[in-house]
Amino acid sequence: MLQIKHIPTLILLSLLWSCSETIKHPQPTEVKKDAEEGEQGKLRQKWFELIHGGPHSGWQSQEIKNQEDRLAYVGRLAAADRDGVEDLAEGRIRGTWIERGSANQAGSIVNVWYDQNNDWLYAIGAGGPIFRGGLSGFSWELVNDDLRFDGNVLEAFEIQDGIRLVAFSGGSPYYSEDEGKVWQKASGFAQAADGYHIHTGVRLQNESFVLAKKGWSNNYVLYKTEDGKKYSIVKVFTTSDGRNLAMCASSDKKALMLIEQLNGDLTQIYTLSNEGGNIMAVTPESPIGFGTEGRANIQCHVASGDTTLFVFNSELKFHKSTDLGQSWQVLGILPSSPWDMAVMVPPSNPQKPLYGEVNAYRSGNGGKNWNIVNEWWEYYGQVQTKLHADMMVMKEFKDQNNKDVIIIGHHGGISVTYDYGLTTKNISMFGLHVSQYYDVRSYPSDPLWMFAGAQDQGLQRGYAIDQNVADFYQNISGDYGHIEFTANGKHMWTMYPGGSLTFYLNPTTQNNPTVGYEINSKRESVWIPPIAVDPHSEKDIIYVAGGSVDANSSGSHILRIEYVNNEIIASELPFNFAVSGGEISAIAISPFDPNIWFVTTTNGYVYKSVDGGIQFTQKQKMTAGAHYLYGSCILPSSVDPDIIYLSGSGYGSVAPVYVSRNGGNSFEAMRNGMPSTMAFQIAANEEENILYAATETGPYVYLADENKWYPLSGTTTPNQTFWSVEYLPTLKTARFATYGRGVWDFEFESLPTATQDVDIKEEEIVLWPLPAAAEINWKLAEGADRITLFQASGIPVKEINAGSDKTDLTALPAGIYYLRFSFGKQQKIKTILKI
Repeated sequence: MLQIKHIPTLILLSLLWSCSETIKHPQPTEVKKDAEEGEQGKLRQKWFELIHGGPHSGWQSQEIKNQEDRLAYVGRLAAADRDGVEDLAEGRIRGTWIERGSANQAGSIVNVWYDQNNDWLYAIGAGGPIFRGGLSGFSWELVNDDLRFDGNVLEAFEIQDGIRLVAFSGGSPYYSEDEGKVWQKASGFAQAADGYHIHTGVRLQNESFVLAKKGWSNNYVLYKTEDGKKYSIVKVFTTSDGRNLAMCASSDKKALMLIEQLNGDLTQIYTLSNEGGNIMAVTPESPIGFGTEGRANIQCHVASGDTTLFVFNSELKFHKSTDLGQSWQVLGILPSSPWDMAVMVPPSNPQKPLYGEVNAYRSGNGGKNWNIVNEWWEYYGQVQTKLHADMMVMKEFKDQNNKDVIIIGHHGGISVTYDYGLTTKNISMFGLHVSQYYDVRSYPSDPLWMFAGAQDQGLQRGYAIDQNVADFYQNISGDYGHIEFTANGKHMWTMYPGGSLTFYLNPTTQNNPTVGYEINSKRESVWIPPIAVDPHSEKDIIYVAGGSVDANSSGSHILRIEYVNNEIIASELPFNFAVSGGEISAIAISPFDPNIWFVTTTNGYVYKSVDGGIQFTQKQKMTAGAHYLYGSCILPSSVDPDIIYLSGSGYGSVAPVYVSRNGGNSFEAMRNGMPSTMAFQIAANEEENILYAATETGPYVYLADENKWYPLSGTTTPNQTFWSVEYLPTLKTARFATYGRGVWDFEFESLPTATQDVDIKEEEIVLWPLPAAAEINWKLAEGADRITLFQASGIPVKEINAGSDKTDLTALPAGIYYLRFSFGKQQKIKTILKI
């Protein structure tokens, strides 16, 4: 397993770690798309698969449907009051969504596109939102987070009134003609149950190409669009393995070059010109290959009519060809294996190529020799001028002064270079709100303090002031997940991937951990092992899903970790959960009885102990055919000792949330109103008449009086994976962590608004003609404050003047549409059939 540099491992039954250790930044843990990253990446991939119910759960196709349903739902919501208050859950709960941060700790950026005319750099974050800002780095603003955009394609076409942005969401193509506010689905991609896997997008002068396949098992298809609104098929390939295909634009943007691996030593090279025509195999058998484990790649530079192709093979030999691949010349050896972006040969200067993996590399002599741009750890302390770890995208553009600039997206936001990597500038230090958090917890004695465990942006802390988006301070780098407090909420524990636990005596002021412990045994837990505290203890004791304290043990135990007098004392409880066939995925102790414990496993088992965690009895197995519940959260009730809530991977016939009403001896599904999804965490208010859930689909709220879940998303809530939630009684607030838009609070105001008070009577709105062709007319009994036309999918088409009594439909394709009439906080939806 990965040995975290700042936590020494001592293989002892009782481990003592001196607090005099020097703390260093942990290695990055990025999972590369080509799956060549080593043991930690494999663990992370396995974990992501497990938490969504495994390879047979069908979660990807289910979440595509969930996103469509969510978009339609949010599109029908009335606008928030000026103070941000909204009636949500179909009018049953009133409150305000507030973005909390971070404002200054940008997460991963996966694609960019630059509008030279207006100095707008558009960027897609790893969670799917689009932001834009100038190259100065001081003007970032949200463009759209109603859709979760894929990272493979971001382009634009010039139109009469500006630009038409092009991107993909859920594997489907979309376009926007109002700078990204409203998006419409493009045509030409047949409906696919589990969406399309988008391999690559390439832009020429007047057209764009996309390499994609339905789902994961079908063959790849090359698509073309000349306007971003409609796509056509150029070629169907005979491979479903994306490692066999790669394509690029020539440096003058006049031709597409595509390479297809035929076997480990042979490829075929195609070209297609910008002037149109068919794709042609210019070199049917090129003597270059990428091996059985390599990945196809290609770059093309054109100068004075001469074309030069560049590739690197599985041996990391960097080649060039001046005869369209009929022969190849070795230029040099790459010092490491590039990630998916491969080697970038700048159109402005082919002698200055760059590539990225954890670090970025540059060459000043056409690829013969290579130098590292900077070591990943140099970023810390030199944030403005050094690259963060993990390169995700590199693209070259012309800036407003017509200078060549290379944009680099990485796990710390965006950097630019005007000298091919010799120097870099971070332009994402403020305002690029794309933080990716696994967990957010508030300091018990002062919940305005927030602690966040981030994806590759370390452990962070921030302070919530009024309704401002807070700056967060990064204590330490890396990935941090679960966070818990001990000693009556004074001290803090955090978990790093691979089983590295750290302890803080003064979490609001302390940067480096006081002490730490690393699990080191033959059988270890999931990528980020769960941790739990005993609500009855005032000591600094944390329980960790092991592993074992014995490096030679293959057992799967709960570890008891205690901080005493500047030392860590580790021991293990006797029960071996290896008998389950899975790993421990969640632990909880009853707030009524310290002897009653609950444990869930990655494969759906639920265990209970009545003797303080010494012995456990299996109570239920949450499985149905190929589906199982990865139990990610156990929430014992604080008002009724017989009630225990359980959440996790609820796909197929397995529910996302379960409840026991007999002390955990048996559980029943609690899915009414919640779609099949992954419910990462649940939290309850003081009376437990309201539950909050952080899910893959978004935030949900459960109203006990109705025994039903409702979407909690409002008009300003980001469309993100909501990873964690906690309820803060003193603030009447549910605090959520999102995986791409930072921390968000839902401030509860009141319950409920009677349904009959929010409905407008049907006869008070009259539409004609129905069905409609050229236009639709209406008559209202009272004036509306807002009128919006939506597609059937919930995507807004246009805002209509509130004083209008008709709207033109001639430009719209036939189909179902909705008109939403808003009367203050009241609303009514009317259906239109356009023919």
